[in-house]
Amino acid sequence: MEDLYRLLKLKFEVPEVPRLGRIVEVKIGATKGEGGTRGKTVTIGGEKELPFFSLKEGIRDPVLALQVLDKPIGVPTSLAEELGALVNDPVKWAKAGVEKFKADAVAVKLISAHPTLGVKSKINLKDFLKRLIRAIEVPLIICAPGSPEKDGEVLEEAAEASRGEGCALASATLNNEYRRIVEAAVRHGHSVVAETDCDPSLQRSLNERLLEAGLPKDKLLMDPTSAALGLGIEYSISIIEQLKLAALTGDEPLQAPITCIRAPAYSWSAREAWAEDPKLGPREVRGPLWEAVTALSLFLAGANLLVLAHPRALVKLKWFLKVKEGSN
Repeated sequence: MEDLYRLLKLKFEVPEVPRLGRIVEVKIGATKGEGGTRGKTVTIGGEKELPFFSLKEGIRDPVLALQVLDKPIGVPTSLAEELGALVNDPVKWAKAGVEKFKADAVAVKLISAHPTLGVKSKINLKDFLKRLIRAIEVPLIICAPGSPEKDGEVLEEAAEASRGEGCALASATLNNEYRRIVEAAVRHGHSVVAETDCDPSLQRSLNERLLEAGLPKDKLLMDPTSAALGLGIEYSISIIEQLKLAALTGDEPLQAPITCIRAPAYSWSAREAWAEDPKLGPREVRGPLWEAVTALSLFLAGANLLVLAHPRALVKLKWFLKVKEGSN
């Protein structure tokens, strides 16, 4: 019987599909030798296969960044409880994210510059960013307030204040002053995130416009945005896979690394993440897990960089992926 088993035993081999394209590598951050002051940089992209599809090509660890708000507006209760007094001091918040929770990068959202909250002065904005840059040594993702009328101006000022640091400016959209954002990025040595609403054709169009405006290919990132666990994440997974497959089959405008800047934090919109319900377990455990699973799902689909809101979600995801500090 054992001899028969050996004769019938089959060896499974993963088929290696030839790919015409490859994802462009993009580096975020600049060390002193590169004109900046970062203690480390991160590199995303470079793959020529779907994640976990090939046994020959290794999987680069995702970059995990922690979200920081320059003004604590709309902070989930669970997150506010975790942060305590830090929620009112974005510089200390960012520093704790790096030193205590080992974030690979920090994504600061300049929410206080939104017109509905009163326009923050340019002097205050630049002063805040300079203090933040001095406080941390990891790469910085600078996020606009989310106003089509204001994003271009805010990111232009932020780009100047962080000149030479190799930041990622998030985001250029089809509805804001994307040319102004590109010009600022090129002038001051940053990359740009191209953000669309779950639409591959619009993503290609925006990417093409940014490249035509003068943005180098190795300075382009894209964020197709996505839903969260329980709120349509299946559709988002499909979109990310479509973009990655198109890029690997030779669609050059889409050969940019994929970032998920807003998606994991959007997990807190799901009732299951924050509701007080004994049947669902303790909220302080469930919420961060809900966000971590959202981020993990997007990584499995092909995302290269993930921004998380809750530091415990970041820690859980690092543990699950067994990401080693400095592996990027």
